[in-house]
Amino acid sequence: KHVVAQKDAKRAVAIALRNRVRRQKLSPEMAEEVMPKNILMIGPTGVGKTEIARRLAKLSNSPFLKVEATKFTEVGYVGRDVDSIVRDLCEVAIDMIREEKLDLVADRAEANAEERLLDLLMPLQDDGEGKEGEDGKPAESEDSIRRTREKLRKALREGKLDERMVDLEVRERNTPIEINEAIAPLIFWKKEYRTDSAGAGAHRGGVGQVMEISHAEGAPFAINTMFDRVTYPPRGRNGGANGMTGRLYLSDGTELKAKGRQSIPSGQRITLEMPGGGGLGDPKTRNKASVADDVRNGMVSQEQAREVYGVEV
Repeated sequence: KHVVAQKDAKRAVAIALRNRVRRQKLSPEMAEEVMPKNILMIGPTGVGKTEIARRLAKLSNSPFLKVEATKFTEVGYVGRDVDSIVRDLCEVAIDMIREEKLDLVADRAEANAEERLLDLLMPLQDDGEGKEGEDGKPAESEDSIRRTREKLRKALREGKLDERMVDLEVRERNTPIEINEAIAPLIFWKKEYRTDSAGAGAHRGGVGQVMEISHAEGAPFAINTMFDRVTYPPRGRNGGANGMTGRLYLSDGTELKAKGRQSIPSGQRITLEMPGGGGLGDPKTRNKASVADDVRNGMVSQEQAREVYGVEV
């Protein structure tokens, strides 16, 4: 018996979904005796087979993956193996669980982000009450600071501080070098900040990296490159300087293309110089302590600190 009309197909799907729920409510011993049934939909392109399957997956909170099965049955096909279908379906399921977990902590993450912004705008003083400030006047009491923070919190939620800018350091989530070296025959000889790559500004741009890589056994290998900002630098805004452009070259000085498949000769190392981000605002107005931290961390050289930021470190 073939279901042709979409109305009948929806009814068949609804019955299958109901039977699935009923099977889940059975005891494990009884559920083993009830075999779940597959749904086979046959019809020309555009009648809604995929959409019905997509909605069925959404109703049952199951992963959905559309696969062109003919690609895996062609004579002489040398592409991906059939097992990749299962792997891709597992990845979809993992992404679904990740989204669910993110939703569970979304409110807490928003509250923590708000507190962090308030700490930048109005830091709390643990023992400031009864002490004197830098100008000899009594420091603000803790209650006064908390009242000010609440006013800032209200203004933040109402969007009145949207134009206010703060410096915020975040941690990047990169794959550790040790993992890369374990899964690929590569050696990472260098991975460090690219000094002065960030565009100078009141809020400097992001700092690029320098990476030096070679084959673990000195053999030739091939890479696919997809690098941007090699010809044109990231632009600075409102008086900020441009960031440095990227570079890609071999240890003998041969420049490589920014995009495309390229071969690395045996014994050669490839150096990747990542571009830096553009700066925002006049560099002379950047906080001196922030400039000093950048110099200590190797992000900015002493020369740039002195000549561009006007800070002697």
